[in-house]
Amino acid sequence: MIIKPFNYSFSIENQLHVLSHFHHLDAHYKNTIQKYSTHSLDEINAELNREGSKFNSNFAGNPLVLLTLLKSEIEDGNYRSIDHSGGKIDFIIQFDKAIGTSGIIKIDDLTEEEVRSLKMIKYRNANILKATINRTIPTKQVNLVTRLKNDSYEIITVFPGIYAPSLPDKGKQSKDEYMESRGFWDKYVFV
Repeated sequence: MIIKPFNYSFSIENQLHVLSHFHHLDAHYKNTIQKYSTHSLDEINAELNREGSKFNSNFAGNPLVLLTLLKSEIEDGNYRSIDHSGGKIDFIIQFDKAIGTSGIIKIDDLTEEEVRSLKMIKYRNANILKATINRTIPTKQVNLVTRLKNDSYEIITVFPGIYAPSLPDKGKQSKDEYMESRGFWDKYVFV
């Protein structure tokens, strides 16, 4: 059960990370993040150009618009959640229509040609398999990763597509968290 209203904080740093799930930003938001962030326009554009899952532009034009939509869905009870230790709570929200594209796929769902394209890449300090595919993977799902702090939810990240645990990182994860993450990423790949 969530605390209502769904109060949240969303740091500029976490917003910058989430930009990788957008194709582009409206001018007002881009000006705002430049004003309150220490990151350059080149760094902001690098996040926007990063490969991976993306929200459709007609679904949400920036992370703050997205959070307004998600807050409404969560307060209306349209979610399922996964509670983790340390107050971490993941919200999974399903929509009626495609809201974006998934940047990961189960290895078993790849064609033979796509399996042959698999390559190991370094992504945010993790070694992950990546497939080259010539199709998009529409998704109706949004994943919101939070941490409950003092009756408010700190937004860690938000992304469209298949729910996925954090990338494997022995330095930042407990043994159990690492094993869960490694188990998932041994079966799924980036596209």
